[in-house]
Amino acid sequence: MYVWLWRRLRGPLPLRVLQAAALLGVTVAALFVWVFPAVEARLPYQDVTVPVDPSPSPAPTSSAGAPAVPGELPGEEVSPTAPGVVPSAVPNPSPSAVP
Repeated sequence: MYVWLWRRLRGPLPLRVLQAAALLGVTVAALFVWVFPAVEARLPYQDVTVPVDPSPSPAPTSSAGAPAVPGELPGEEVSPTAPGVVPSAVPNPSPSAVP
């Protein structure tokens, strides 16, 4: 089909490329302006199967039974350090204290 269309276009290569781009643009515009709005009424996007007020589900847990994501449960604080890193007991010196 594309070969048939390419052979029907007139002129040298740059003009054929321009004509093909124009045809593509007109086709896409026609789809968005007329076809997609007409088909949208027939699609079941408004048939929602999820209840409006679902009951809260329990937090997902890992295989060990701990919450899968830290800070996911209410009142749970997230540590500013990376997982598995123990903060040191010695604070970092301030830049003004370094000689």
